[in-house]
Amino acid sequence: MPDNYNYSPLVTVVIPCYQQQAFLRRALQSLKEQTFSHLEVIVIDDGSEPAIHIPTDFNNVTLIRQENAGLSAARKLGQLYPNQKIIL
Repeated sequence: MPDNYNYSPLVTVVIPCYQQQAFLRRALQSLKEQTFSHLEVIVIDDGSEPAIHIPTDFNNVTLIRQENAGLSAARKLGQLYPNQKIIL
């Protein structure tokens, strides 16, 4: 690629989350601190009770809820929503 080529793809990060509200802020903060900032973040709440919520200082995060179906189902659901093809 030429040196002046500044292509930066949008990368989607899918975070399956079941009963882990206590760890979600730390995971989101870690993503926020990355040097690569062209990120789309999708959190899948896999039927948590009480329901997962996104802290207000992370306004660029998409939250999707589903009935508890397990980790694999949450990951698959997250793959249906991204705007780009690079999914982590």
